[in-house]
This record gives sequence, structure tokens and C-alpha cells, in this order.
Amino acid sequence: METVVKKFGNSVGVALPASLREGRNIDVGSRVEILESAEDLVITVRGNKKRVPTLTEMIAQCDLTAPVHPDAALFESSPSVGEESI
Repeated sequence: METVVKKFGNSVGVALPASLREGRNIDVGSRVEILESAEDLVITVRGNKKRVPTLTEMIAQCDLTAPVHPDAALFESSPSVGEESI
């Protein structure tokens, strides 16, 4: 992709179109690393991946003292109708 370097205050920068940012978790304040070689600049996104919590972490966030949702209570109190094993 080709783009144009633009002036931003006393600096210059390259705007990243939404099509490049989507799926890469890049937003204002995202951290990037710029590697420089004789002819090229390579921009690498660093540490911006959304972390997926573990099941243990998600369970730890649950309020076990919260009342049971009425639909869940109805399900739990319903009789077996097939060959379910509990």
C-alpha cells in the first residue's frame, strides 16, 4: 500500500487507514516499533493484542452471591424428560 507522509504539528506521520487497523487492535496510543535499515522503515505493532482471559480468571469475576436468573432456576428445577444423567 502506498500513502503520503503528512505534517502533524512539528512532526510528520503516516495515517493508517481503518482497513489496516481493523483486526490488529491498533488505535490512538497503540505502541509500535520502528526498525530502520539502509533503505526501509518497518513498523511493527507491539503488545496491542487483546488478551483472552482464562476460564479461571472469568470464573473469578463471577459473583457467586448473586441471585440465580429465573430462567436458570426454572431449568434447574425442571424434571428430566429424556435419558439425561445428572
